[in-house]
Amino acid sequence: RHLIKVWDAKTGKVARTLFDGKIVSGVAFSPDGRHVAAVVSTFDPAKNQPGDVRPAFGTEVVVWDMTTG
Repeated sequence: RHLIKVWDAKTGKVARTLFDGKIVSGVAFSPDGRHVAAVVSTFDPAKNQPGDVRPAFGTEVVVWDMTTG
């Protein structure tokens, strides 16, 4: 299972789970801490071709507002 969780450093508890499902290869916070961006890999079985799965894979950059999720 692939997750992005944001932890509250003061309480040690999970503040928010932002992402659950895809393969995450990078995460970055904005300098002001208001946004977090993640690079995620996707797989679309409908685009899978016999002998060549490359068209089925994609990459996305997802950005979250930390105040709203």
